[in-house]
Amino acid sequence: MRECYCKLDLDGDGLLEPSIVVKIEDDIVAQVEENPYKRPPFRIGGMLPMPHRVCGIAPPSILENDQKVMTNLLRFIQDQAAMSTYRNLITKDTRMQSLLQTRKPFDVIYGDPENIGEVPVQTADSFALKAYELLKGENEETTGSSRYNQGTDGASLNKTATGINLISRAAEKRLRMSARAIATSVLTGLVKDFIFINQKWKSDQPMPILGSDVVVNPDDVDGNFDIEVDIGVSEAERQLLVQQYDYLAQFGTQAGIPMGLMTPLHLEKIQKRKYNLFNINIDDLMLSEQEFAQEMQKREQNKPKEDWKEFVQMDKLYPLLARTEQAQILSRLGIQPDPNAQVAGIPQARDILANQSKQQDAQLKAQEKVQDMMFKREEHAMDMQGKREELRNKAIGSKIDLVGKIVTMKGKNDSTGRNTERD
Repeated sequence: MRECYCKLDLDGDGLLEPSIVVKIEDDIVAQVEENPYKRPPFRIGGMLPMPHRVCGIAPPSILENDQKVMTNLLRFIQDQAAMSTYRNLITKDTRMQSLLQTRKPFDVIYGDPENIGEVPVQTADSFALKAYELLKGENEETTGSSRYNQGTDGASLNKTATGINLISRAAEKRLRMSARAIATSVLTGLVKDFIFINQKWKSDQPMPILGSDVVVNPDDVDGNFDIEVDIGVSEAERQLLVQQYDYLAQFGTQAGIPMGLMTPLHLEKIQKRKYNLFNINIDDLMLSEQEFAQEMQKREQNKPKEDWKEFVQMDKLYPLLARTEQAQILSRLGIQPDPNAQVAGIPQARDILANQSKQQDAQLKAQEKVQDMMFKREEHAMDMQGKREELRNKAIGSKIDLVGKIVTMKGKNDSTGRNTERD
């Protein structure tokens, strides 16, 4: 039984319509119907596209001939190693021959050691090993995937980091091209086919997705969809992307948000994308978009009331506004309407300026009082200091007079011949 996709004139209008013909044993036509897909429901894709051909190049076919040569070389190497290890023994003793054929490790063989020999074997030729290594290098050049990029070469540890990085980047570009070729051809086409099938034969009842809490309603499959396939990146490319995300976050904090080009919500999205590169989920560690909007709304509501200066220019416009607009302005200023449900008027500009001048005069008077008190305090301190100096000078003068009297009395005692030491 075969299902053939072809074009037939089903309605007899002379135009060919996409059709599906079911045949049995190539002789019996079991069914003929119009093709609802409008084309054969198959997708063809490959990682290495080939020009002017439907099918691409199969990677194994590229290395088919080289792999046969490497297999033969590997067999030669194995045979040479076996001949060098086991050797072919020669003996004239029949009994020793039978024992050697069935011998096991550590078996004791009865015989004359001088009656045993071996077939001479040449040493292993290094050309086979060199040829095997050359074929490996040829495979790397053919496929573009080197041993350094695969991490299978132990000698790569002794290479320079710059060289290994360049080799890895070159191989990653080829792998990304192959992955992108598969994603944009067969995978994207398959997803589109599934969407078309779900839209054409959609269920009337909601369909729950097994293993999750998601329920698909019939109207959810309508409309157009953008398909994006993540082809994956290497570890080095992830590090470069993370570095670029960090630079973008730094620009947002320094210039993006102050200039109005970005919002804090964009910084949150940057952090989530950065950690998604390493499959790390941080949704529960940060606010969601809805929670962030609620938080910003709370901050707007809790802002302090704005200054009267902002509404000074509303004096002339206030009487011309509607009652609801006047009420909004008054509620913003914190003014309640009067009990008779009449909207109170906004203060006039001259009243506001008069109040501001009174406040400034009061502040100036308070500053003058403080300065007067400071001046009086300094003047009192200077008066006290002058009195202390005067008292000190008087004390010094009295001490000088007393010393003069003592000296005079000492001179008189010396002239009379009295004991000056006692005096």
